[in-house]
Amino acid sequence: MKLMANVVLSLILSTTLILAFSRGPVPGVTGGLGEPTCNQAGCHNSFELNAGRTLGLGDFTISGVPEKYEPGKTYPITVTHTQTDGRAAWGFQLAARAQTLGEQAGQLQPVDRNTQIVLDGGIQYIEHTLQGSSFRTFTFNWVAPDGATGPVTFNAAGNAANGNSSPTGDYIYTASATSQSPQAQDQQFAQVQYLPHIAVGGPSRGIHMSTTVFLINNTTQGASGIGELFSDDGIPLPLQITSSGANSLSGLGSRFDWRLGPRQMVRVVLTIDAPDLSAGWLRVSSDLAIGVTAVFQLFDGDRLMTQAGVLSSPARRSAASVYDHIGTGTDTGLAFSNTSDQENTLTLTLFGGRSGQQLQTTTLKLPPNGHVAKFISELFPTAPNITAMEGSVSISGSLPFSAMTLRVDGTVLTTLPILSDGSEQ
Repeated sequence: MKLMANVVLSLILSTTLILAFSRGPVPGVTGGLGEPTCNQAGCHNSFELNAGRTLGLGDFTISGVPEKYEPGKTYPITVTHTQTDGRAAWGFQLAARAQTLGEQAGQLQPVDRNTQIVLDGGIQYIEHTLQGSSFRTFTFNWVAPDGATGPVTFNAAGNAANGNSSPTGDYIYTASATSQSPQAQDQQFAQVQYLPHIAVGGPSRGIHMSTTVFLINNTTQGASGIGELFSDDGIPLPLQITSSGANSLSGLGSRFDWRLGPRQMVRVVLTIDAPDLSAGWLRVSSDLAIGVTAVFQLFDGDRLMTQAGVLSSPARRSAASVYDHIGTGTDTGLAFSNTSDQENTLTLTLFGGRSGQQLQTTTLKLPPNGHVAKFISELFPTAPNITAMEGSVSISGSLPFSAMTLRVDGTVLTTLPILSDGSEQ
């Protein structure tokens, strides 16, 4: 009797689950931004993901997504199934999220009874209803974000089902589309500033670093813009980006959009959960002149060991820096970012401080948007008596670059200003 009851209960639960999926899937199965699909989650997995497309049985597409969205404008979006042979029901799920951090971007709105909204973790998922599952095409509205959001990605998964009241024999598809931010394409920024060095990472229970960036609007008008992170190779550098307030951010990304009211300031914390140190640089573009500064922090577990602040550094073709007392535990580091989209060759010349004698010259090649950070002892390893000397380094570039100097004395960090070498007046 108990066995029979368990069998009946299993059948009821199975039927209930199938009915629930015919009325729309559980949230978070779009196949985008790290989410699985119903196929990968082990439900509708009779065939490989997108097998219907591969075999030429049909397709699943998103249309109506603008190449470039206008803030606040409403766009009709359509998802379409084309597989019909042996199919009796069709469904889908779609989310519209900011490409950089994955947060909700704009608003999704049903326009009929064929679609519905399910909210999960602050993300809207629009999907089919039981009534809508008899249709192959679904149309709904997307209201574009009002403010600076950056590129918006639409991720969707579709189910071309055989209608056998079970998860077997169904074909699962994925589709995606991206709408670019008008700010990224059209806006002529009034100001572009550079932090030529960002350092984060290291074991959380050992020695590790973070970089905190401060954006300050000291005007009586609102300001907005974007921050873009680049690696040594010049490609986007994904870091954990965290902020709060009107610019609430929390997620992994290589770009963040920001807004500041009059006299407002925002703190953006850059970290990474990784055993090794990651380094790169940050470009901050804005529609008004704002202040940009950063603080490097060195931790031993939860204990702050030292920190140092640095101002943004302008792009220039020539510069100079100082060094002194290079030895055990003490050195002077130079960091450079290539602010151009072409390869940049930097020529560095080492001078002795007391004599002014030219000691050595070396060159560095930076790829487009590239970055490099090295100690003086690494740049000039064979310079005579460099550990007992003090002096300066002259830098010139084939294209504009941004630079920063960081002095390390044991575990103490100090930033030094980059100076004009007198050749740019």
